[in-house]
Amino acid sequence: MKLTIDSISAFVSLVHFGNYQTAAASLKVTQPALTRRIQRLEDALGAQLIDRRYRGVSLTALGTNYLPIAIRTVHDFNRSNQQIKDLVSARTGTVKVAMNMTIATTILPNILKTFSELHPNVSVKITEGSGPNVVEKVLSGEVEFGIAPCPTSVERIDFEKCYSDPFMLVAHRDHELHIQPTVTWQCLEKYSFIKMRPESGTRRLLEKGLDDLGVHLTGQYEVGHLPALLSLVGHNLGVSAVPDLSSTAIHNLPIISRKINGPAICRSIGILTSQDSSLSPAALALKTIAKNVLESQKF
Repeated sequence: MKLTIDSISAFVSLVHFGNYQTAAASLKVTQPALTRRIQRLEDALGAQLIDRRYRGVSLTALGTNYLPIAIRTVHDFNRSNQQIKDLVSARTGTVKVAMNMTIATTILPNILKTFSELHPNVSVKITEGSGPNVVEKVLSGEVEFGIAPCPTSVERIDFEKCYSDPFMLVAHRDHELHIQPTVTWQCLEKYSFIKMRPESGTRRLLEKGLDDLGVHLTGQYEVGHLPALLSLVGHNLGVSAVPDLSSTAIHNLPIISRKINGPAICRSIGILTSQDSSLSPAALALKTIAKNVLESQKF
């Protein structure tokens, strides 16, 4: 006969309360059921734990030696069971998420503020990277989900759009455009336009939108990263257009941003998950909060 946690718990409760009636009530079983559990435990161990020659509850020598082992077994079982329940209910655990730097510096703080209030014992590990890097980490299982612009033609990835991020004009604060009441894509054609490198997903998205509008923007400078682009704009070496979330990086720089009138060119920001795996309860809770923050645009 196998040892069971019910039988071990019955033994511990009986010794703790010192009588069958109270011990049975604490376990919510009848006294005969409690007696059977004790007998099954003794049968499984092949030895008597309770000395039945006396009234009340008296332990045999083996019962005395076994008691601390039984107490530890019940304690460890209850602790492990609670840990599993905490994981299932998203009360504990660790969630790994990937996102690009812009999202990490603009949207993430509000997401984590809400999440930590609801799940204070769940830790979150953030990996920052480019859009393709976020996709790679989601597919590899290194993170449970990602927050990034919509990827192009990636298999085994589900993308849930949450926010449209429009491109904005950025120019030096002394540039003549800063006094213009309205700015259109067409009016930018006469200015030197600073671009991201051709492999940039942001550039490809922008140029597709410009092609659809019949607008051709030219300039002598190309850069690989947003800080370099903003640095050139900050030195009045040209104008550019960046997604609205990225334009928050112009704080403390001599740069203004303006809404561009006419048909909007936007990038879609959303949540990326792998079709090959499911989210843990804690990750699902974080994903839900991230989706709500993105859709509410409270950042």
